[in-house]
Amino acid sequence: PLDDSSNNSAVSIFSIEEESGGLAGHNFRPNPVSGRFAEAMFCVNMEVDADLSVEILNLEGESISRAKLGYGYGVPLDPGYSCFMCGDIFPGTDRLASGVYLYRISLFLLDGTREEYRGRFAVAN
Repeated sequence: PLDDSSNNSAVSIFSIEEESGGLAGHNFRPNPVSGRFAEAMFCVNMEVDADLSVEILNLEGESISRAKLGYGYGVPLDPGYSCFMCGDIFPGTDRLASGVYLYRISLFLLDGTREEYRGRFAVAN
């Protein structure tokens, strides 16, 4: 028995509860992007139905382009893994200069809440 004073064994029981977010993963493919940025892919792994906005920024924080995905924006985005051609969703970004770029995702869940995610990718021309 565990409460026996002669029992020298240790028992550790724990659980980690984590709130499930709406987004399981996100990335640009390939990373680094080589060649035309328009031919790269932006991929998301959605856990729930939601709309999202993805903003690309340079290292100074200036906005380069923004994509809007989801039924609310007319671009179906179902739960699961989806990839989109950057040229189709980021207007005016056929080519990006070599360097590191940041991106910010705003996820709009159906219950009215908003989640934010951040990431970065590189361009090597």
